[in-house]
Amino acid sequence: MSAIVQQGRRMSSVRGSVYAPGLGAGDFRGRAVHHDELAVLLAPPRQPAPVTGPAIVLCVSGFLLLAVVQASLASDEVTDGWCGAFVLFVIAALAGAVLWSRNRGRAQAVQMARETRALWEACWYCARCGSVCLFTSWSAEVLPAKGLVGGLRGVARRYRAEAQARVSREERSR
Repeated sequence: MSAIVQQGRRMSSVRGSVYAPGLGAGDFRGRAVHHDELAVLLAPPRQPAPVTGPAIVLCVSGFLLLAVVQASLASDEVTDGWCGAFVLFVIAALAGAVLWSRNRGRAQAVQMARETRALWEACWYCARCGSVCLFTSWSAEVLPAKGLVGGLRGVARRYRAEAQARVSREERSR
């Protein structure tokens, strides 16, 4: 399936120069990636969103908040810097909320993405019927190409539940 996705991917690049009055001449480069419909349908599952950006924003806004509060406390005026401190507090609170929501189920999401990717790599696309066949050592599945990643997640959840049930049966039989 990765070959089909790669075949459906075209890269376009543009180079040129531009002249802007008052700014002078300059060169520019642009690049775009185009995917055909089949490549979009058969695209591999994505990893969960990273937590690096919100963590950096939280740390920087927290340090700036401390600096503004310290400067406001050292100031003679009562209102100096408190508006900035409030804005930084709101930014830090929003970044913290985003960080918390992304990190809440991250371990399970990363594991699910790995399992789904492994299943995706075991898939074969049938151009004749437009379906995707998943062949594993313990079963065979036929999935529609539309909504493939969601279907693979469902299969991964079912396989995980079956494996957990098998382990619990073996533990009870001991």
